This record gives sequence, structure tokens and C-alpha cells, in this order.
Amino acid sequence: MLAVLRAEPTSFKAFMKTGANGARLHPTYPHWYLETMGVDPAGQRKGIGRQLLEPVLEIADRDRVDCYLETADRANVGFYERNGFVVENSFLQLVPDGPAHVAMRRRSQQITNSDRKA
Repeated sequence: MLAVLRAEPTSFKAFMKTGANGARLHPTYPHWYLETMGVDPAGQRKGIGRQLLEPVLEIADRDRVDCYLETADRANVGFYERNGFVVENSFLQLVPDGPAHVAMRRRSQQITNSDRKA
């Protein structure tokens, strides 16, 4: 936080307010927050995003933890839906007067003993 304050002291108050707003809107159920992931446009639609996401989802399933994320790019929603996420809020206003985000959740896929034997 000190680096942000030093870099842009006049914007620090707005920065802190935005962070507090995001924390207020964040879900209260136990979850992993998948904060940032991106693939260069030249590398998209080649399975790289899935390769990045899959190990995290496997560990979340093993530990029986839901995953939560927000995306400001609605074009990403289909990708996350194909990976088990569902839209929780299609118009999440994290930043006043900023872009609306889509909040998504993936419930852990609990593995049963019968699943392990198959």
C-alpha cells in the first residue's frame, strides 16, 4: 500500500475506497478467490486458459472448496461456464461509475469413493 501511496498520492483515497467496496461486495461463503488470469490474445482458443485453470479446480475439488471470480469482460463468461462456473451476479458494480463485472461461482465437485473406483 505504501508503494501505491508514493506512486499516486492524490488517487490513494479513491484506491482505498474501491478496495473497501470490493471487500463489502465479496461473498461471505468459504471459497477461493480466483483474482487474475489472462492469456495473450494470440494464444487464446488453444487450450492454454483451460491448462492454467484445471490444476486449481482439481485442488479445489480435492479440498472441497468453491471458487469465485469476477470478470469485466463478458466475452469471458462462456469460457468460465464451460469450466463449471455459474453467474451469481451479472451486474456487479465494484467501482462506482466503473465497468460492471460479472460475478461467477463454481461449486466444488465433491469426489466420492465410488467416483475414485471408476
